[in-house]
Amino acid sequence: GLERTWFTGRVNILDALKEIDLLVLTSISEGQPLAILEGLACKLPFVTTNVGDCGDLINGSYDHYGQAGFVVPVMDYAGIADSIVTLCHDHKMRRQYGRNGYKRVREKYTFKAFICGYQAIYSRLHDTRITRDSYRGD
Repeated sequence: GLERTWFTGRVNILDALKEIDLLVLTSISEGQPLAILEGLACKLPFVTTNVGDCGDLINGSYDHYGQAGFVVPVMDYAGIADSIVTLCHDHKMRRQYGRNGYKRVREKYTFKAFICGYQAIYSRLHDTRITRDSYRGD
């Protein structure tokens, strides 16, 4: 019963994303999904399962940009469907969530932030490393 469904084969993803209203990620396991970052960078709202860092990417737990979609429990088919339908029926909500996600990605997920994050990790590791001389085995 699906309408307007087609299998395209290879496509330029940026061109394809221009034709999409929302994205859905229903993983049962993730870290920090690049698909969400890419979709938010294209101002698209998301429906995703609550795995890995998905909730923080969508809800912005550490920023003020606002919700960028819906996060539902893993395997909650009804919740996933309800969230998709809600976004399909509300153009203003899709646009607002898309803008919120875009602002989050633009400000928080820059190349500079990426490099600074790794520098901070390496600095902490360097400052707290146990050297052979300082380890007594106690």
